[in-house]
Amino acid sequence: AEEIATGKVVALFLFSMAKKQRNCELVVIATHEKYQERGIGHELAYAFDSYIAECGVEMAYTWAAAEHSATQKIMKSLGFVARAVVPGFYRIYEGDNAYRRTIEVFMQKFYGGAEKMATKQLDLLPEAQKLVVPW
Repeated sequence: AEEIATGKVVALFLFSMAKKQRNCELVVIATHEKYQERGIGHELAYAFDSYIAECGVEMAYTWAAAEHSATQKIMKSLGFVARAVVPGFYRIYEGDNAYRRTIEVFMQKFYGGAEKMATKQLDLLPEAQKLVVPW
């Protein structure tokens, strides 16, 4: 999203499509802090969702930082479902030569009934079976 008057980018969605797999990974959602809470992220989210659905994507996913509830709420409003919480997924720079590991929420959405194609037969460890979120 660009501010017309200044030509500055104020928000973006960066995603990667794997056409053969009909998957789409939403990599980055960002809104400049001066433009947050204006609905720009929501508008971009709906444009993203419409676009990938038109492209024939069957499944889209993203990793939303557990500390960014706004991202999780936007994705939920599009119909994405939280499937897992993964501690220590990314290592990010904190400044002063310090790093930390993030907790990420894996969120997913199926398009065009593709969830019916998902593997039904599971052979999981009992502790993994407890983590399965029903389709």
